[in-house]
Amino acid sequence: MTNNPILESLPTRLSEEATRFLNDYGRRHQYKTGEVVVREGAPCDAVYIVLTGRARIIKNDATGNSNVIAIAEKGSIIGEMGVFMDLKRSASILSDGPLTLLELANADFATALQHFPALSVRMLRSLSVKLNDINQRLVDALQCQHMLYVGMRLLAQQANDGGNGQTLKLNLASLSEQAGLQTLDITNALLSLQRLNLIGDLHFADGDHARCRLHTPELRAFLDSGARED
Repeated sequence: MTNNPILESLPTRLSEEATRFLNDYGRRHQYKTGEVVVREGAPCDAVYIVLTGRARIIKNDATGNSNVIAIAEKGSIIGEMGVFMDLKRSASILSDGPLTLLELANADFATALQHFPALSVRMLRSLSVKLNDINQRLVDALQCQHMLYVGMRLLAQQANDGGNGQTLKLNLASLSEQAGLQTLDITNALLSLQRLNLIGDLHFADGDHARCRLHTPELRAFLDSGARED
């Protein structure tokens, strides 16, 4: 079977029988740039496979702002969790340029998974990538929270010590106790602040003490941006 968009789109090679099943039971949809495929909150009643083009996965935050949380490329499977769970769409899908999707009803996709192992492997890989991405986002968000807290404590200590410019002496054990964090969390937050050039001359005297110099304008801007996002 040549010039078959389903075969060409999926990295995992499917049998002719599997491809024929998808062709028979799937419905193809074409979208222009910026068109909505599904909206967040809609029922998860179908799975989509990207045949050509790209789709943006967009999630609204608590303030109503739209955020692109992922890009679905050619071969991506979208909405597979709805096959196994009675869910609402957790995000909207919009075309990012001309887009062709294959839509399969949940029941038909479940049947395909039972009969065609290669498709099951492709779906498991898709889920694994998405779970890894979620885990990384959680780690990044937690690290950002630690950095925001430590940054605020540094500015407060600078004010208490008498102003800008001087080297701050830090009691890591005290910071850890105040924040309810491990000393390692405080240490990692300081190292991250230094990598972003928000503090400088960072030195660790021992496991419980350190010193650094603040880049105050940059640190304040970082804290302000973090507060707006929260």
